[in-house]
Amino acid sequence: DRDGVLAVDHAASLAGSILRAVARPFAVDGVSVGSTASIGICVAVGAAQPVETVLRHVQIAVSRARDAGGDTYRFFSPEMNRRAQDRIILAGALGEALSDGRLSLVYQPQIRPRDGALYGVEALARWHDPAQGDIPPARFVPLAEESGMVEALGEWALRTACRQMAEWIAAGIEVPAVAVNLSARHFRDPRLPGVIAAILAETGIPPGRLMVEMTESCMIADEARTIAAAHAIRALGVGLSMDDFGTGFSSLANLVNLPLSEVKIDRGFMGGLEQAGTAHSIVNAVIRIGQSLGVTVVAEGVETRRQLELLDDLECPVVQGYLMSRPLRAGRVPRWLAAWQHQAGP
Repeated sequence: DRDGVLAVDHAASLAGSILRAVARPFAVDGVSVGSTASIGICVAVGAAQPVETVLRHVQIAVSRARDAGGDTYRFFSPEMNRRAQDRIILAGALGEALSDGRLSLVYQPQIRPRDGALYGVEALARWHDPAQGDIPPARFVPLAEESGMVEALGEWALRTACRQMAEWIAAGIEVPAVAVNLSARHFRDPRLPGVIAAILAETGIPPGRLMVEMTESCMIADEARTIAAAHAIRALGVGLSMDDFGTGFSSLANLVNLPLSEVKIDRGFMGGLEQAGTAHSIVNAVIRIGQSLGVTVVAEGVETRRQLELLDDLECPVVQGYLMSRPLRAGRVPRWLAAWQHQAGP
């Protein structure tokens, strides 16, 4: 036990020294540059373990340090190993769900508060696993990123949403546009504009009926490649939306660098909208900027009538949230739309 305590203390001390050393700025071509590290530690005391096992445990601990934001260290624990095994099993199930068609899309309406008209719908992925039940997107989307399946997931979502739009058009259901979320990895893939063009040709929907959503993390990952992809997508006639606008450090720069047709105010600002404070001021500023640049502003996470009234007073063009509708299965959209139009009146 004493050996174990000493080993843990020594490892923690050494890891701290390494982090401090790595954090010291250094000069590159006369420019001061800093860096950070993520350190994983596995303490093997007593019974010998195979090197492969120790290295695998270290990799798991490194992942946990990275998940904590980096610039830190984490010790491996059996609980970590159990969670890692669970993720491996879940990743396998996700791969099967993708290939077997067990994923589905739901569609959340977006409304123009001025006249109550439908602006579009956002497509959101859902996964029901036979063994584990409903798996939330917050769990399986990062898993798809880590396991290299996010490109396949995004292409599936694009194709499924466009096919659904084609069905609505054929049936005379007036859904103006469908928005699909894509990850930073998609925008780093030079094939993305070609994939979108092929899906549009395959489904026959007008390009203007599709909106592609991105987040600011796309720009952080690879700015030059993302900008090139964004311009190529807009050249197809497809809309481009910046999701969670206002939560990153480069929001205003993105308005300059990207050919955006839409920005979405993050739902996090809605909670403070009813107080005359920072959130209200930021929402107002984003709406005014959108008006100046000719970019449509969508407020997400609208859940109370007071929030809707305030957004209408601020002349927010589009709102989305549980107050208007929860995400709907495709088959329920026509009935919801008829009921909404009846409620909104002429």
